[in-house]
Amino acid sequence: QKPRALLDRMIRASSDPGDLVLDFFAGSGTTGESCLMLDRRFILIDNSEQAMQVMAQRFSAERNIEWVGFNPVPYQVKK
Repeated sequence: QKPRALLDRMIRASSDPGDLVLDFFAGSGTTGESCLMLDRRFILIDNSEQAMQVMAQRFSAERNIEWVGFNPVPYQVKK
């Protein structure tokens, strides 16, 4: 997992609110979490099924996320 404070700093320095951030090695989705907090749009890519499952849980409360090629529902936390 990438340090959230470091990602926040990098994203603030390299983009403006509303910009699109791309992470080809998304892992647990920390970049996406930073983008949500900093008002950036994001595309997260990872080839690990386990990483996708972790992201599905992490973003289960978010309604404005489009999943392509992956069904997050079985992994999302029921609230």
